[in-house]
Amino acid sequence: MVAATYIYRPDYAVPPGWILEEHLKSQSLSPAELARRCGRSAKLISEIIAGKAPVEPKTALQFEKVLGLDASIWLGIEARYQLHRARKAGVQETQKASVWVKTFLLVPRPHWEQFRVFDSYSESYICQFAEEQGIAPGIVVGRLQHEGRLSWGTPLNKLKVRLEWVTTS
Repeated sequence: MVAATYIYRPDYAVPPGWILEEHLKSQSLSPAELARRCGRSAKLISEIIAGKAPVEPKTALQFEKVLGLDASIWLGIEARYQLHRARKAGVQETQKASVWVKTFLLVPRPHWEQFRVFDSYSESYICQFAEEQGIAPGIVVGRLQHEGRLSWGTPLNKLKVRLEWVTTS
């Protein structure tokens, strides 16, 4: 029997600037004073706090000397934050691609334009069109909802089928 492995992956990440700001408050240190002690510009420190500039290795080493918090911690926080942002951007790109696929690949535009001519969409009309196109009726319902032609609370939602992946061990 194989033991299940669970990966902890929170759906958020804290920008290093938030932690820096809290750390400065706890030590009663202003961003300007930190900048002076690190030999960095006050603008850079403000940009790090605002999340506009990353914590780079050289800066992390300076934070280590001045604040007493290991440079690897600052770089780890930065790395997790950047990785989270990249994953989030990837999900958004996937969602955009999914809409594009539904819009242009599953139903050719001329067929969709002919179908959309009517303002009333019955279950039988949607099912017939979906069968002609070789797609699930739920895809047609979802696209009509996406275009604002059907309400999200329509009874036609019953044509949408949610598939669940089941894994066996």
